[in-house]
Amino acid sequence: MPTDTVLGVPFIDRRLEPYLGKYGVEVHTGTTLSEIDPESRQITLEGPSGTVHVDNVAMAHLVPPYRPGSWIAESGLAQSETGLVDVDPQTFQHRRFDTVWAVGDAAALNTRPSGGGLRKQVKILSDNIIAARLGKEFGRYDGYTVVPITVERHRALVAEFDRNGHPTGSVPLIDLTRPRVPFWFFDRYLEPLVYQHALLKGRV
Repeated sequence: MPTDTVLGVPFIDRRLEPYLGKYGVEVHTGTTLSEIDPESRQITLEGPSGTVHVDNVAMAHLVPPYRPGSWIAESGLAQSETGLVDVDPQTFQHRRFDTVWAVGDAAALNTRPSGGGLRKQVKILSDNIIAARLGKEFGRYDGYTVVPITVERHRALVAEFDRNGHPTGSVPLIDLTRPRVPFWFFDRYLEPLVYQHALLKGRV
C-alpha cells in the first residue's frame, strides 16, 4: 500500500487489522511496486525499509496510478501533475475558466472516487451552476466517499468518510463499519443495479 496504513483511514484500519491477522496477510505500507519478474514469479517493492523481494507470487493484482483520458490534458483544462480537470475540489468550478465545471473520476477533487460520492457531487454541482447564474453562495463538497469492503464470506463493511479521513455516516443508529451479511448482499447484488438503472441515468 502506498499509504501509511492499510486504507489510510484510521477508523476503518482498526476494523480491518483483525481480519488481516486472521488471514495471515502481510501488509507493506508506504510502499510502491518497482519491478515484476514473471519468469521467476517475483515482485520487487520499494518502501521505508528499503527494497523487498516477494518470491513465489501466484497472482499479482495491481492497480496503477489513475489518470484520465489524454484529451483532458490536451484541452488545457487539466492540472499538469495529475492530468485531472483543475477545479476547486469543494465547488467543482474550474480554477481558471468559471464556465467550466467537473465532477467524478476526471476531476481533481482530492478524494477517492466512488459512485456514492458522485451522487452527492452531482447534487452540489447542479445547485452551484444555478448559484453562479444568480450570484448566490456556492455549496461545498467535503470529499465524501463510500467504500464497501468484503472481509469474509458473505460479510462486508461500509466505509464512509470525507477527504480528511473523518467518518461521515449517512445511516443513523447503524454502525456501517461492523461487517454484516446485508451489506455484502447489497454490494454484490443490489448496488450494480442501482449503478446501471439509477446512478448512471441521474435518478439518485
